Amino acid sequence: MSYETQATKEIAHYPAAKIKAYDGFKFKDANSFKNLDSLGIHCAFDVQDSNRSYVATSYAMDNLQAPITTPTMIVPVQFLQEWAPGFIRIVTQVRTIDEFIGMSIIGSWEMQEVIKTTVEGINIPTAYGDYNNVNFASWNPNYERRTIVRNTNGIDVTALNEARAARGRFNHDGELRRSCTIGLEILRNMIGFRGYNNGLNQTYGVLNDPSLPSYVTVPTGISGFTDWARKTYLEIVRDLKNAAAALITNSAGNIKPYNEPMVLGLANAAVAQLATVSDFGNSVNDFITQTFKGGLRIVAIPEFNAANGGANVFYMFPEKFMDDSTDGGRIFDQMVQTKFYNTGVEKTTNGYKEQYLNATAGVYLSRPWAVYRATGV
Repeated sequence: MSYETQATKEIAHYPAAKIKAYDGFKFKDANSFKNLDSLGIHCAFDVQDSNRSYVATSYAMDNLQAPITTPTMIVPVQFLQEWAPGFIRIVTQVRTIDEFIGMSIIGSWEMQEVIKTTVEGINIPTAYGDYNNVNFASWNPNYERRTIVRNTNGIDVTALNEARAARGRFNHDGELRRSCTIGLEILRNMIGFRGYNNGLNQTYGVLNDPSLPSYVTVPTGISGFTDWARKTYLEIVRDLKNAAAALITNSAGNIKPYNEPMVLGLANAAVAQLATVSDFGNSVNDFITQTFKGGLRIVAIPEFNAANGGANVFYMFPEKFMDDSTDGGRIFDQMVQTKFYNTGVEKTTNGYKEQYLNATAGVYLSRPWAVYRATGV
């Protein structure tokens, strides 16, 4: 069932950046006043001629009788209301899990687990000798499992609430579906960062994967504090250089932060400090652009605010690590089975019901040595 409604049209719209004084108006005739309507300027009388006085007509009457009705307003207020077009929806916190680590669509929603396989080569070469025994190489597989979590939401549309919503210019079922979609996406984003605890399940996020390295507290600045809001340009640059140096060391030289694409996930409370400038006027952002030649992609993340005992954090890692692995080189892998699935529709006598779900196995950290975690920023 659908209902069409007529929205009020705007007479005109002027962007704030283009508002200025209007001093070019000249009165020519009665029609000149009508041109002011689009500026929100209206005349409360009729202009009969530009060269004549404004005329007001009045009437006299003998033997006026006393009013016999209850005094009230002349026009009910509902006839004096103008409804502006469009709707303003309430904004929700930005969801950054996909922007931060990407997303893999793997498996299907009815499955129980996603398995990640690691393979380690085992070999101990020895000095050659014609009569020496040979050590034979081997390999060792390990399996990491992640539990799939399913979340559901639904709508219940009846004929009456749909009809009444249409009277108010609302698309009732459309708004309900939009709300369901956003709610499921908010929950998937939350699981992507914080995981999902349901007893013995193994569903982890970027902040609590069991393979994550320990946080490194950034050095104290000249102010006596570690947070970037009270640090100088050189002190913030030092924190970033320390992260890059640690990645080079921890990866045994396999990661080259200044020459390959990198990611910096930073608490959005600290992002503004990247504009901190030196005595020469160049900013931390300028340092990043000039130094990280492969590119350092910066993602502002609300979940990183106060993430470690009340301290802001940042993560630095390569976009991918390419060797002879066959998993695509991902550092983090967000494993999603379905983002939005309509499981079915039930027709009732006065409307219908719909159910939706999503399914995710959370996040798997495949290369812990490729991640640097800093706290105190």
